[in-house]
Amino acid sequence: MKWILVALITITLAGAHAQKKSCCKPPAFSFADLPEAKPQPGHGTCEIPVFSKVDSVQYYANQGINMHFSFNNYESFMAFYKSYQLDTNCVSCLLGCLLSMEEEGEQSELYDDLFDKAVLMYQDPPVTSEFERAWLDLEIGPIMYKRKHQAAVYEQKMHEFYADFEANPVVLALYIAYLDDGMIYKDEPYPNTELADSILAIAIENFYDYAGVLHMGIHLYEDFYPPHSLPLAEKIVETAPNSGHIVHMPGHAYYFNGLYDKAIESFKKSYLVDSIFNAKNKYAADLNWNFIHNMDFLSQVLTEEGRIREAKEWNKKLMLATNKWNNGIGGEVNPKLHTAPMLVQYRLMRWQKASKEAEAMLDQDIRFDDEYYLKGMKLFYDGMYAFEQDHDDTLAIIIDKLKKHAKTGKKLYKKNGEKLGLFYTSSFIDLLHVHKRILQFLYENKDESVDEEGFDINRIEHDIWDYQLSDPPAIPILFEELLAVLYEKQRNFAKAIEVLEEAISRKPNSGPILLHLARMYYRNGQKTESKKYLNKFHEAWGDADQDLIEFEKARVLQINLDK
Repeated sequence: MKWILVALITITLAGAHAQKKSCCKPPAFSFADLPEAKPQPGHGTCEIPVFSKVDSVQYYANQGINMHFSFNNYESFMAFYKSYQLDTNCVSCLLGCLLSMEEEGEQSELYDDLFDKAVLMYQDPPVTSEFERAWLDLEIGPIMYKRKHQAAVYEQKMHEFYADFEANPVVLALYIAYLDDGMIYKDEPYPNTELADSILAIAIENFYDYAGVLHMGIHLYEDFYPPHSLPLAEKIVETAPNSGHIVHMPGHAYYFNGLYDKAIESFKKSYLVDSIFNAKNKYAADLNWNFIHNMDFLSQVLTEEGRIREAKEWNKKLMLATNKWNNGIGGEVNPKLHTAPMLVQYRLMRWQKASKEAEAMLDQDIRFDDEYYLKGMKLFYDGMYAFEQDHDDTLAIIIDKLKKHAKTGKKLYKKNGEKLGLFYTSSFIDLLHVHKRILQFLYENKDESVDEEGFDINRIEHDIWDYQLSDPPAIPILFEELLAVLYEKQRNFAKAIEVLEEAISRKPNSGPILLHLARMYYRNGQKTESKKYLNKFHEAWGDADQDLIEFEKARVLQINLDK
């Protein structure tokens, strides 16, 4: 499920964040300070089973579950909490509150109080429905076991929960999300397609009008078989037209299928929906997470199309939004999103420019964990430039510095992370370790053949694959693209072609990959194939900025092909 990866990369977590250079510290966040929920029509049609005779409880519980399935966890909590206050014996209402808070990593007295009440309900269930008893057993039951048994118990209970209530779209959406989270598939990069197909076949046949089911289904399929996500993408918007994230979701399917123009159109529609939603509710960016996330993803897709000027304009809007407080309700938007301009240069492998972007951001008013991440990424970019320029001594020094930097960062996080509220530091440090391994791998294999079956290369590929599936990708290039750079340096053009063909199958219509393929086919003496991919490059980048260096490379290649 994308929830964990999204949380690591883009979600605004609650908490008072330590500011290293800031003049103004935001107020400590509390879910209890959120405004009272009000009706938000057009956000989905799922109805969660509720056992209550109190007026409006069912309405707000439904609103809560629909907001949850569109990753709008603050609104989800507000709705569930209002329904719970109307009826404190409502099991679904209470579990919905916990569900929303846990998605935001909430740790507070309010959460503890609500959780304790859920445990009491589990131990002494009120008069309720079969569904609510089963859901309570699913969410609270495993916690009553010893820690080492929790995952196994939860997995078994999730299977049972779905088996008993597979006709309920709420349960189906929760189950699909669970499958996507990898708890059943463990760490395998490709899940059990037969199981996924059977589950989603039920979803498509019976629950095509439910945003939550389609949303989770797109996430499940985009990871391992993107074409299957397209029918869901064509249907999902009409199920919740006022939900920015639901309107955003077709862009995921289009992106992973190489339909970048359609992805861009989807993300721009989402921006308009969110702008209306924010204005209507007087929200700043960090209470409506998708508003930021959507612009972040849009920047990456525009870069894939070579529309860099437009990407930069959206990055300006993104930076403006992330620098606003949200009217005293929440904390600062995750400053990881400040790295969008840097990732534009990263995607195009312009290492010096990426390094300068990182340096420029270090001069801004940023948080401790973001600063540490940026310093590490600047080392990576400098290392990649040294690799390209054959500055082996410099590269060796940079690798050593990055190793120490990442190691020190992990120690600092363990020592100060909880105290300072640095929820993101752990994921930042993990990213730095991945990039350290990339540099180490390139350095060690620069002048010799690559052991493609070796443990190290498999580990790197797995790590990059994980971050390629993050939302949006935290590592914006594929492993095959990096391997092609290495093989090109070794003048092994046939191997470069082999890995780039794999890359283009996973990232169709990618301009940078198509041009790289055209160049490698030419250098391998295959002019016909080179011309074919050069034409595909121009077609894919028909709307790209014409002053980009890639077009100069294409012009030189065309001259050589015409000789």
